[in-house]
Amino acid sequence: MNRHLSLALMSAVLLHGCSATSESVIEDAADALGGAEAIAAANTGAGDQGAMNHET
Repeated sequence: MNRHLSLALMSAVLLHGCSATSESVIEDAADALGGAEAIAAANTGAGDQGAMNHET
């Protein structure tokens, strides 16, 4: 019985340690897209890229 309990406890600790938090997933995605500054610039239209500026 102790062997099963130890195996279950070790499995739970291992799974908890390997799981990614939602915050780390968002940070990794932001890094993949060029960083938080680049995303903020694209969302606000700030910066020199001008992708959001359409002249009519």
